[in-house]
Amino acid sequence: MEGRHLDQFTKWILDKASSEVLIVNPYVKECDLSQQLIESKQRGLGVILLTQRPKYQDQRCHIKLKDNGVEVNYDPDVHAKLVIVDMQVAIVSSMNFYSESSAGKTWEAGMVSVDNRVIQTIKKSVLKELKI
Repeated sequence: MEGRHLDQFTKWILDKASSEVLIVNPYVKECDLSQQLIESKQRGLGVILLTQRPKYQDQRCHIKLKDNGVEVNYDPDVHAKLVIVDMQVAIVSSMNFYSESSAGKTWEAGMVSVDNRVIQTIKKSVLKELKI
């Protein structure tokens, strides 16, 4: 998938989540992604985010995420862009998952997998980074 199609699919799959959402994205600002994470948590889902510490102007967004129950974890070396939803679907992408990313402006690509082995491997890798 590429560009805006990947962005649209990501939004759609997050809306369909029923138990847990795991997101790895280096930058999270006040945008569709942050709002979807809050809405997912409000629907009773487990929501884990691994990202870089925000720049000053984005700190309020991270506080809002935490205040709404999103588990926010920081790693200064995060550059990966991954989404796992309900251990059923994994997205691995070059595109940042937020509305101001380059989706549609530059050529971005991603892979969607429903293969349980792939999803387990990705989740295990992320949890290792989280030291869980």
